[in-house]
Amino acid sequence: MIPARKQLLVVDDSELDREILKSILEKEFEIVEANNGYSAVKMLQSGILKFNALLLDLQMPILDGFAVLSILSQNHLNNIPVFIITSEPTKQNIERAAQFGVSHFIMKPFDSDAVISRLKSVLKMEVVNDDYSDLAEITESDMAETDRYIKKLKSIYNRFLEYNNIDSGKYERMESVMEIVMKRYMSITNDHNLTPSRIKIICKAAYFYDLGMTVMPGNLLKSGPQNPRDNAIYKNHTICGSDLMMMNDNFSCQFFVKCGSEMCMHHHERWDGRGFPHNLKENENTPYTQLLSIAIAFDDAFMKHNEFSDRYFDLIISELTSAKKQMLYSPAMMEVFRSARSSIVTYYQKKYDQ
Repeated sequence: MIPARKQLLVVDDSELDREILKSILEKEFEIVEANNGYSAVKMLQSGILKFNALLLDLQMPILDGFAVLSILSQNHLNNIPVFIITSEPTKQNIERAAQFGVSHFIMKPFDSDAVISRLKSVLKMEVVNDDYSDLAEITESDMAETDRYIKKLKSIYNRFLEYNNIDSGKYERMESVMEIVMKRYMSITNDHNLTPSRIKIICKAAYFYDLGMTVMPGNLLKSGPQNPRDNAIYKNHTICGSDLMMMNDNFSCQFFVKCGSEMCMHHHERWDGRGFPHNLKENENTPYTQLLSIAIAFDDAFMKHNEFSDRYFDLIISELTSAKKQMLYSPAMMEVFRSARSSIVTYYQKKYDQ
């Protein structure tokens, strides 16, 4: 039996934009169109058609996109993924969208591959994988262009961290620890697709795994989630970070964008499927994101000790693999991390002069 195709509601007052999106999406999805927010609300309220996602323009007559989101929220119709259609997502629009639990953005002009990939990922039509064979080899020119972009992005991100009194040391450590464990992973698996250039980019991308926090409300940055509403908004930082990463459509930076987007999106996923935002289970998540999740948890615990030693390394790994937590992290990736003990402990000792 052929499964029913997922149905999308595309809401945009621009007939041209609707036609472009339809031409991109109709091979994979059933498309229903609305040329204003009022018509979209009526369709959703009627319940006659069941939609798997809503693609929503912000600037429309009669009812704009935010008015639509407000009505849907008030009428408890906000239980489907929403993708904001925009040419430039401003900080104000990102923050307003986050208040409605919305953090997906589709950029104009539309990139067909990026649009399809984002929808499939969010709607879980395909699992994440670590197959790099369909990506072009990274040339010296690509690497140089990627390095330039990383330098610019890091400058902006570090200003955000400094302004909000957030220690950038955590992200520096993630970049360095990921370099250690990714090299160890490559030596164990003999994955020929993991070239030195790709490992370098993966590790540099790890620095930005929390990029989505840049669009979180100030109270969450200062004190963290205090209630269920705060928690729902906080969980969106994963999707926000992924979308921010994907705003770079420079072909030379595609591998950095791919890896950064996945790490932003999925560093809170867990081996048993109880993470967020997509409840990925086991190897549905990429190996490097699984390793990053372990590195984050390890670093949180290791930095609480005044002594960086093999003894405390073993203690923390034992805690992370205890009966209570054993299903949170991949057993295979935990063994990769454990096998890099000497290099990891030495890194912390040298960094903090022990």
